[in-house]
Amino acid sequence: MSPVVVLALTPVMLALNAGAASRPASVLIFPLEARGNVTPDLAEQLTGALAIAASRHADFTVQAVSEVSAALTLEQQRQAAGCSTESCALEIAGALAADQIVVGNVGRVGDSYVVTLSRVRSRDAHALKRIQREFPHGTPEELLRAMPGIAEELLGSSPVTTPPPSAAPRSDESAGEPGWKTGARGTLRGLGVLGVAPPILGLVTSAALGTAAVGLLAYDLVNTRNGVHAVTQTQAFVANVVVASVVLGLGLAVVLIVPPVVLMVLSWVLP
Repeated sequence: MSPVVVLALTPVMLALNAGAASRPASVLIFPLEARGNVTPDLAEQLTGALAIAASRHADFTVQAVSEVSAALTLEQQRQAAGCSTESCALEIAGALAADQIVVGNVGRVGDSYVVTLSRVRSRDAHALKRIQREFPHGTPEELLRAMPGIAEELLGSSPVTTPPPSAAPRSDESAGEPGWKTGARGTLRGLGVLGVAPPILGLVTSAALGTAAVGLLAYDLVNTRNGVHAVTQTQAFVANVVVASVVLGLGLAVVLIVPPVVLMVLSWVLP
């Protein structure tokens, strides 16, 4: 071939290679072989679940053998139905021009299920991925639920569509409740906080004044000698008035603090 022809064909060849590189690899999934006490029906269901899960991946065009059996000759269909080895599967894949194959089996040992799968490149029989999953005391339902994860591990690519992450659940008890109820809770709590503040301040102030007055009266009582008081009459009168006021103030503060506390409690127990 002349250099001119080669140069002329180079862009075409590059375009074909680029198209081949960007084309998703075709994967042919063969029926899983049932081993041990596993029924053929379960193996068939697992094969279907695996094919469906694998078809969601963007990097591959996935088909099960049962979906393309019409393209096979009768002899090839018979071979595919009993195909349990890689060499047999590769021969069928070559007839269907599949880039890769998936073969495997599901068996049962005692109370445990074992799923073994291989993903093999058709052109050179190179094993791209081999996995084995054990399900101690497993059930058929558990195996079916595990197929999407097994498919992702086997193919090693991301699904075509990934559902958006669900919003993190709110720790606030108002999550999912009507807006008016959330507003009512906030209002009750706000009123409760505003109502509790003055009585608490009054209690603290009364306690401080009462402590000072009682201390003064105690000092007078201890230091009185021969009828001579340690404090003046005015100081004693003021101290007695303060003590009486503190007693009344404490009672009033207790009464005033009850309604806001009730409001705050209602904000928590509101159905």
